[in-house]
Amino acid sequence: MDNTRKEIGPQDYFFIFLATGAYLLHTLRNISELYSGIPLLISIVGFLLYSLNRTKVDSVGFYALLLFILSYLLPLTYSYLWYPDESYTISFARYLYMIPFALFCILAIKSTAHYVFLLKVFSFFILLGGFSIFYQIVLGAISWFPEASEREGLVRFSSLAGNLTAYGIFGGLALPIIYFLFDNKMIRYCSLGIVIIAMLCTLQKAAIVNIALFFMLLFFSGAMINKLKIIGFVVFVLPLLIFVFYFLEVSYVVATVDNIFRFKEGSGASDVTFAQSLLDRLWFLPSQLYEMHGSSGLIFGVGMVGGSGTLGFPDYPMAHNGIFDLLFIGGILNLLAFSTLVIFILWRLKNLEKYCIAQSYPHTVIKVSIFIYLLIMVNMLFAGPLHVQPYGGVIFYAVTVFVCLRPDEIRRQATCVDVKR
Repeated sequence: MDNTRKEIGPQDYFFIFLATGAYLLHTLRNISELYSGIPLLISIVGFLLYSLNRTKVDSVGFYALLLFILSYLLPLTYSYLWYPDESYTISFARYLYMIPFALFCILAIKSTAHYVFLLKVFSFFILLGGFSIFYQIVLGAISWFPEASEREGLVRFSSLAGNLTAYGIFGGLALPIIYFLFDNKMIRYCSLGIVIIAMLCTLQKAAIVNIALFFMLLFFSGAMINKLKIIGFVVFVLPLLIFVFYFLEVSYVVATVDNIFRFKEGSGASDVTFAQSLLDRLWFLPSQLYEMHGSSGLIFGVGMVGGSGTLGFPDYPMAHNGIFDLLFIGGILNLLAFSTLVIFILWRLKNLEKYCIAQSYPHTVIKVSIFIYLLIMVNMLFAGPLHVQPYGGVIFYAVTVFVCLRPDEIRRQATCVDVKR
């Protein structure tokens, strides 16, 4: 794809903020269903406007992305073959909801600066989501948010990010963005603290797992001085913080930690253990779909019904496992197409690293992208197909499109002696 490229001005950032923010405010549809169409409209209009300008993209990445999108659309064609009596209006709408945003990203993310800006917009809305949790803990549930529940005698609140489980997952994806790309140290560490505490307040095992995964990735990818800092934090600071939280009886943090480690007698009585939860998502829950759809459903997929509640079929069992969701929606072909894209993205990111000086800005952008992609893949094992959902889709398609289509941006910046953020 060797078309000439036309640079455009600051209006890029406005369109990116508008399109991204519209999707990340998806909970507004609980006030009016009409809002559901606004993110689609903004992305489609943005795509049409940008299509007037010719742009240069990487040919190999373009065909890798095209193959993925075509394979993604394939299950739509045979949903009726398996379950012809079902209504697919809602499921098709949910399944295709993020495609206009992906198309928008293809033309709107023209540079590393645009890409980083989008990542920061995502983190900004994650911070807003954290404040929405704090607000509800103090003042009570927000009426138009998804319904709250109870665990360990405490109310579990949903957030601006979505349902009860959303923040513990998507908050984790914002941690590397905040840590590596927020320039001001005070803003960086305050933001990290807000997101981490808000994640703990969700009373989710996924929250602790994602926080732990982030620090593990940080440890294994960092310089020796950073490894020593992390060891110091885990060995000295973290136990001290836990002791302080227990001493002050900070109920939400204590309940979340107890739900994992069961420090107190009787803790976790209202929830299964971490090991049982892991086993459920790796086999027990997916096996229920296997019993219903059989080996043919696993091999060839059954279309939208394979996505269960995620795609608007709450009466069917849910796998809570993205790998099995991909299989039961589109079969082995669907899983292979997704896996091929993931391998391609990670390979390209590692390949681009060799063009960059360690700790340089382009190298940092690559590292953030690797962190995000790895966190998405791990979470998909226990949470379903994240790229179908607004928060997961925004971050997935932002990274995927930039890495597939704009590798030359990284190479170009890597050759510059002084790259401004």
